[in-house]
Amino acid sequence: GPGGWVYNFDVPGNTPLGVAHGSDVAFTFNSLNSDVASFGFHDPSVALNQAISDKWSQTFATFARTGNPNGAGLPDWPKYDATDRSCLIVDENPRIANDPDGESMRQCYGMT
Repeated sequence: GPGGWVYNFDVPGNTPLGVAHGSDVAFTFNSLNSDVASFGFHDPSVALNQAISDKWSQTFATFARTGNPNGAGLPDWPKYDATDRSCLIVDENPRIANDPDGESMRQCYGMT
């Protein structure tokens, strides 16, 4: 519900699955080099993957330490609210998007 932080992890993987559920775990714990943690979804030798992993893991460490995920090198990440529906898009160009899935959700549920 409102008051939390919402993100969409969109770092392309090296499998036909694309971005699979749970593929963000290795980034969260900065463990791309571990076959166990990364499940082979992302190539640790890709510099962009490592750069995203460094910032993403720092973001979670900051959140655990302070209760706020901001300040670790990603764009300022506002809390989710029902008006803006702010979402951090985590990909090669991390950014904030408002209601990024809004159009597809409206089509899915027949809303205008």
